[in-house]
Amino acid sequence: MKSHRFLLTLSVAACVAVLCAVALQRRQVLNLRAEQQRKLADTTAPAEAITAPPVTPSPSVSRELLQLRNQVAQLRRRRDELLPVRSEHEQLVLQLGARGKNASALPPNYIRKAQAQLVGYNSPEATLQSFLFAIRNHDLTNFFQAFTPEGLPG
Repeated sequence: MKSHRFLLTLSVAACVAVLCAVALQRRQVLNLRAEQQRKLADTTAPAEAITAPPVTPSPSVSRELLQLRNQVAQLRRRRDELLPVRSEHEQLVLQLGARGKNASALPPNYIRKAQAQLVGYNSPEATLQSFLFAIRNHDLTNFFQAFTPEGLPG
């Protein structure tokens, strides 16, 4: 009987200890949330000209508010990171405009597929031009001719 009473007392004491620990953790979480809100308010206060009066929202509203503030902070950081990219983009657009519409950096012997002609297979350039002509005109005979040993200069 004494051991029964001892076990019961021990289990009640353990339950009380666990409940106290849960209450302490809840208090710490609430303190950390309040501190986080203060820090967020301190970092956003200089950027905002108008300060709103303090409101005590419900826990679900405060969680949503914290998430939104976090998203705003992330977006502001991203905007600040992209500012140099915007200026670089503007410089590149100006350079492209200064180049002109027809200016290109292609070599003088560049062969465009749209301008290719059937010129034979006497040189690698001629073979490539005939190959491009065959592709553009769906000409299987000349297409395969570009890959045969007879079509290659030798």
